[in-house]
Amino acid sequence: MSVRSKHFKIGLFVLSGTTIAIASLVVFGGGTFFEKTIMMETYFNESVQGVNVGASVTNRGVQIGTVKEIGFVRDEYRSSLMNEEDNIRYGSYVIVKVAIKESAPTLSAEKLKALLKSRVDAGLRIRLVSQGITGLVTLDADFLDTQRFPPLPIAWTPKTPYVPAAPSTITVFGKAFDNIVKDLSDTEIAKVVAHLDTLIVNISTLAERTDLPNLSLQINHSFDELQGALRQARRLLEDPHIMRAIADVAAAAGQARGTMGELSATSTHLKDASEHLPNSLARLDRVLRLVEHLLSSQGQDVEEAIHNFKVVSDDLRELTHSAKKYPAQVLMGEPPPRKERGQK
Repeated sequence: MSVRSKHFKIGLFVLSGTTIAIASLVVFGGGTFFEKTIMMETYFNESVQGVNVGASVTNRGVQIGTVKEIGFVRDEYRSSLMNEEDNIRYGSYVIVKVAIKESAPTLSAEKLKALLKSRVDAGLRIRLVSQGITGLVTLDADFLDTQRFPPLPIAWTPKTPYVPAAPSTITVFGKAFDNIVKDLSDTEIAKVVAHLDTLIVNISTLAERTDLPNLSLQINHSFDELQGALRQARRLLEDPHIMRAIADVAAAAGQARGTMGELSATSTHLKDASEHLPNSLARLDRVLRLVEHLLSSQGQDVEEAIHNFKVVSDDLRELTHSAKKYPAQVLMGEPPPRKERGQK
C-alpha cells in the first residue's frame, strides 16, 4: 500500500467521523443547539456546593434552563465595589448566570425586562434544591412570599436581567436550629434546674405537713353537699308551679315592655298636643272675640233674622200639616169658585 493511499484512507476516516459527530449533534441535540435562550443572573449569600455548570434550572419540576457560569460578585463587578465596605459586604455573594429558554421570542428587550420585573415584584425567586442523597443541587424558580423572602440588597447594576434568590430550605432550617441552640445556650439552665429542685422539695414538704386523710374527708363532704344542692335545684326546676311562675313572669315582662312602649307613644302625642295648645287657644280666643263683636254691633239684625226664621218655620209646619191632610190641595191647588146659576 502506497503512502498516498494510506493518507487518503486516514483523511476519509477523519472526515467520516466528523460528519457522524455533526449529524449526532443535529439529531440528538438539535433542539437545544439551535434554541434561543436569554441570559439571566442571580446572587446567593450562602454556599452553592453541589451546583455545577450545566445544572438544570427548573420551574415546578420542568426544566427551563441551565447554569452557565458560577463565581463571586467581587470578580464580576470589581469596578462597582471600589469601596472597601461594599467589597466586604457584597463581594462574597455568589453570582450564578443561567440561560433560560425564551418562551416569547417576539418580545422586545424592553418588554421582556418589564415582564420580568413584574414577575419579580409578584414573588418570583430562585433557590437551591437538593436532589436527595446524590448531593447534586439544581436551581428552582417559583413564586414565594415577598415578605418572607425579600431580594438581597445590591450596590451595582446587573449586566443581564436579574432574578433575586431565596435561601434554600436547608439554610432556613439551619438558621432556625442555630437560633434554638443560641436561645438554649443563653438560658441559665443550672438556675432553672435549681429552682425546679427547690419547688419539688417545697411540694414534698407541703404534702408531708398536710393532713391528707382529713383533707380528703372534707373534700368528699363538700362534694356531697354540692350534689345535694344540685338535686334540690333540679327538683325546683322540675316543679310545674315554678315553671308556670317563670312563664308568668316572662309574660308579665313582655306586657310591661308593651305598656312602656304605649306610654312612650302616648307621651309623645301629649308632648305634640301641648306644643300646639297655645296656638289653638289663641285662635279660639280670636273667634270668640269676633262673635262677641258681631253680636254687639248687629244685634237688632240678628234678632230680626231669628224672628223671620221662626215665622218661616211656622209656615213650613202649617204647610206640612196641610200636605198630610189635603195632599191634592197642596199639589194641585184649590178648585176654581163655583158659578151661580144664571151667571155666564
